[in-house]
Amino acid sequence: MQTTTDTEDTEDTIDTIDLGYRLLDDTKDIQSTNTDIQRTNTDIQLTNTFDEMTDISLDKISNSNPNQNKNIQIVFSGGGYGNGCIQLGISQYIYETYNLKSYSDRIHVGGSSIGTISGIILLSSIHNIDTPAKWFENEYLKVAENAGNSILKLIHPSLAKYCGCLFSTTSALEKVSKKFYKKCKQLNPNFNLILNNHFHCHISKLSFFGLSDYIIDKFDTSSDFTFALTSTTLLPFLSVIPFNIRGCMCFCDGCYAGYEPYKHNPLTTPTIYFNINKLSTSSYDSTYNYEDFYNININDWIDLELKHILVYGDVEYNRKLFELGYAMAEKHKAELDAFFLKYLINDNLF
Repeated sequence: MQTTTDTEDTEDTIDTIDLGYRLLDDTKDIQSTNTDIQRTNTDIQLTNTFDEMTDISLDKISNSNPNQNKNIQIVFSGGGYGNGCIQLGISQYIYETYNLKSYSDRIHVGGSSIGTISGIILLSSIHNIDTPAKWFENEYLKVAENAGNSILKLIHPSLAKYCGCLFSTTSALEKVSKKFYKKCKQLNPNFNLILNNHFHCHISKLSFFGLSDYIIDKFDTSSDFTFALTSTTLLPFLSVIPFNIRGCMCFCDGCYAGYEPYKHNPLTTPTIYFNINKLSTSSYDSTYNYEDFYNININDWIDLELKHILVYGDVEYNRKLFELGYAMAEKHKAELDAFFLKYLINDNLF
């Protein structure tokens, strides 16, 4: 028979066991909480580590090539209609190869004489308005077609074919430039702002003090644009009119004043200059060996002859010159890489 004392001992034992279980459960809860805290701390440490790594990586990326933040200048010299065909072939190659559209905000383009035409075609392409090849085929060749049909054709077909442009360039370019501007404005209503921020035209100014360089970089209207393009390609006494006149000043082809049509000083703005002329003495002579100035002398790529420069009315031959320019740019890719990979494409990331 169980006594009262035994019953009490049994109940005490059960209470003790229950307490032990509760203590065990509490211990497990504490251990679980500690584990969660440890995991949280670990997550925080991993997050901080990742953030530090990311900061380091981004810092490394941004500082791995300081040239990546610089604006650049692409400039084309004058040299005749045929040279323009070659320049546009080169433009098509660099447009395709170096993804210039991705860097449109950092690229300034300019030129002198026919190089102005090459420059504006490249600039419009960079800003998603057709390509150099399309502009060449659809608009640029119109000047050659017009020359081939000039009045000289009545004297002899070959005379119009090779010399007609001398007497028809201004009127042909006036029509083409107006059409060009209108099309660009339709495709991009901010085209005049693109011109004002990223383009310049080098022309020659005639005053009482002689010829001097003159830069046009404001193109608020179609008339401004047309005036610049017709002035920089106007050859006095070889065109219908000798000069373009604005105010009390006369303007003509940019080649008369000089062959270095820069707006931005190459000492401060990395510049690549596609040039067919031997560099003449100027205030920029000190930059010719400067690390940010790249003179691409097309004469070194192509053995230029008079027919390369002065062929106007032969449309098929002009197409061959375009293809020649593209092929020579591809052949001399290493020279172009030296500039475009340095300032536009951070090849350390690949």
